[in-house]
Amino acid sequence: MLKNISWSDYIIAVAILLAIYYLFVGVRYFSAEIKDLLSGKRKPKLRTVSSDNNGMSYPGDEPDQQELVGFEKTTDDEFTEVEHLIERLKAVVADASRRKLIPRNLNNI
Repeated sequence: MLKNISWSDYIIAVAILLAIYYLFVGVRYFSAEIKDLLSGKRKPKLRTVSSDNNGMSYPGDEPDQQELVGFEKTTDDEFTEVEHLIERLKAVVADASRRKLIPRNLNNI
């Protein structure tokens, strides 16, 4: 029975099944987005070449001005606190390695 099926028939059948599967997934999970794209409410995001992120980025991925302003408002006290916590963590790990503690027991320090 399987000897009667040619490779071209097999590829066509697989292509049809894949098309049906992706159509089902698209309708089931992305129906709202597809309706927005077809009605013109939303434009498709196209990839553009960028120097970071492995050369690929999306046009809408530029950081917002609000994020930049929030970062500029960060005080030096927060940075010093983070540096203090990093130094404390390094000290705890060094102490644990000197004591040859099991990693599971680091929670108790």
